[in-house]
Amino acid sequence: MSRVTIQALARELGLSKSTVSRALNDYPDISPATKRRVSAVALHIGYHPSSQARGLRTGRTQAIGLVLDMDTGNTHRPFLSNFLDGISSQLSHTGWTLSVATASGMEGMVATHRKLLLDHKVDGFIVPRNHRDDGRIALLKANQTPYVVYGRGPANDTAPCFDVLSEDAMCQAVQRLFDFGHRHIAYVGGHVQANYERIRREGFLKGMSEKGLVADQSLCTHHATTEDEGRLAGERLLRTSKPPTAVVCAMDRAALGICQAIHNVGLKAGKDVSVTGYDGIPEGQYAQPRLTSFAVDNYFAGATLARLLVASIEETSIAHLHELQAVRILTGESDGPVQMSSQELAAQVRQFNHTI
Repeated sequence: MSRVTIQALARELGLSKSTVSRALNDYPDISPATKRRVSAVALHIGYHPSSQARGLRTGRTQAIGLVLDMDTGNTHRPFLSNFLDGISSQLSHTGWTLSVATASGMEGMVATHRKLLLDHKVDGFIVPRNHRDDGRIALLKANQTPYVVYGRGPANDTAPCFDVLSEDAMCQAVQRLFDFGHRHIAYVGGHVQANYERIRREGFLKGMSEKGLVADQSLCTHHATTEDEGRLAGERLLRTSKPPTAVVCAMDRAALGICQAIHNVGLKAGKDVSVTGYDGIPEGQYAQPRLTSFAVDNYFAGATLARLLVASIEETSIAHLHELQAVRILTGESDGPVQMSSQELAAQVRQFNHTI
C-alpha cells in the first residue's frame, strides 16, 4: 500500500500544502476549525506525517525525553499512567514520539539526560518535579536544550512550565479543617528539595495565617512520600504531649500511612483525628475511611507539557509560557468535626499503649 502524502491530503482538503502542514503542527495562526477539519480528513484517508522526512528536513529526531527517578519509589504511580497517556495523545497529532528512561537520584538523572543528548536521541525534555538546585535544568541550560518543567521555578525563569495550584489545595484543606473546629493542625510534607514541597508548605502556612492560627513548627515535618514514611510521621505526631487533632498531608500516600498510625493506637481517622491528602490517587478513594484529597488532572498536565515543549522546540509562538491549573476537592470521610482536645487525644494514646 502506497503512503498517503501531504500533497494528497492538501488536494483532498482544497488547501495549500503550507496551510495543512501548519494545521497539523498546531500553529496559532491556523483557526481551530481548520485544525479539526485537517485532522479529521487526515484520519479518514490514512495520512501520517513522515517523521524520517521531517527529521532530515529539520535536523531533529522528532522525539522528546522524560527521565523518571526510581529513587522516589512508587511516588510516580499516582500520576504516571494518565500523565504518559496525555503526552502520547498530544504527540500523536504531530508525528512526535516520547522516549522514557529511568535513573536513580539527581546524579543518575543528570547522567541519563547527558547520555540522551550525546546520543542525539531527543530534541528536548519534560522535567518533572523540579528541585531547588536542579542538575537536570543546569545541564539543559548549559547545552541550550529546550525543556519544559512540570512544576515552578523562579519567577523570572523563561522556560515554559505547567503546574497545579497545590498551594491553594493546602490552604483550602486548612480552611476546611478550621470550619470543622480544628485549631491544632499538623503538616506532613514531601521531598524537602522539591519545589512542590516549598509551594505546598507555603500554602499550608498561608491557610493557617488567614485563620489567625500559628503553625506549631514541631508539628510540621517533611520527607513523607510513602505509606511507611507517613505511618512513621503519624506515630511521632501521636506520641507528642499535645497531638494534633488534624493533619494536612502534601501527598496521599503519606496521608494513608497516617491513617494507619491512627488506627494502630485504637483511634479512628476522620472521627478522632482528621486527615487530608493531595493527589487523588485511587487507593485513597477506596480506602476506609475514604480519603479527603484534591484531584489532579494528570492527562491534561501531560498533554499541556507536550504541547508547550514541541512549540518551544519548533520556535512556535506560545501565548502563555507558564500555565497553571486549579485543583478539585474530593470529599471523603477521613476528616470531620473535632471530637477531642489534644490533651484528650494524648490521654487516649497513653491508655492504649498501657493496655497492650
